[in-house]
Amino acid sequence: MGSNRKNSIISEAIAATSVLGFKRTNARSIAERLSIQPSNVFYYFKTEQELTKAMLEQIVLTNNDMVEKFSEKRNPTTYRQKLASYILGNLEWAARHPESVNVLLFGICEGQSDSNLLQLISKALSQGEEKVYNMIVAGLAEGEFTINVDLKPREVAKALHQSIIGQTVRSVTEQSSVKLYHKRMTATLDCFISE
Repeated sequence: MGSNRKNSIISEAIAATSVLGFKRTNARSIAERLSIQPSNVFYYFKTEQELTKAMLEQIVLTNNDMVEKFSEKRNPTTYRQKLASYILGNLEWAARHPESVNVLLFGICEGQSDSNLLQLISKALSQGEEKVYNMIVAGLAEGEFTINVDLKPREVAKALHQSIIGQTVRSVTEQSSVKLYHKRMTATLDCFISE
């Protein structure tokens, strides 16, 4: 029962934060959504920062799991294909989890005036950038592709990852077809990397 209640609190915190933002979401608003007392929220999460960290960990875990399963279905054999699968997997994740995208967006915006929140958001997002970087380095080492621009692999990874974030936010806010954004991201990938 305890882990189910804790997971329910995290899920409701994500749902509330996706609408209200971090600043207006609190134990009372989460408790009301679950028809429980605010003290139950504090039983599992001693501070709001602890709950925020748990929310972001859940978002990253869900993203990683979905992107990995998506990639397994496509069975990419080259690192360029793995990059493309990673990009499309993230767009699919965003389409299925718009609340999580909104939470990350609120975190980026509200983090500008809250260094603790910005640090948590940056840590969550940097994991994706590191994955992109590792795929680029592996693809270069295997001689599968080259970088088309005068940038280092870390800079290309950062640019591609920022493009992924931008397109996932756009896909949610514009509610357009994932295929449209996949085409845009494929063009972006082609701009940076040649087989």
